[in-house]
Amino acid sequence: MTSGLLKQVTMKMHLKLIYIYIYIPTLKNNIKNHIVGISNADENSNLPNTHIYTLIDLGNRQYRSFNNSGSVIFSKIDIINGIYSGTFSVKLKNKDDENDIIEITNGRFDIDLNTVNN
Repeated sequence: MTSGLLKQVTMKMHLKLIYIYIYIPTLKNNIKNHIVGISNADENSNLPNTHIYTLIDLGNRQYRSFNNSGSVIFSKIDIINGIYSGTFSVKLKNKDDENDIIEITNGRFDIDLNTVNN
């Protein structure tokens, strides 16, 4: 990824049988605070907004963010070296039952794109 041309960062964290996807459409201008919007739960999303979704039990349960359902706050954005750190909190609705809502608080990420897939 090249400096200034980064279009999106998708972070995937694997916690036992839970996958959490955080989608940020752009990190231009080093904007550090992002409000979480609606998710389509597509790993190759082209939505214009920040969104989060999670897959639980090998994808048998899927929870998606909705408008103003949380925030992602970067403490470090180093586009040149591909290093990103920050925190997130979000409420997610079950795609099959919108009354089933989970909340993630005090989420943290430290991503180095040079080693993330190694």
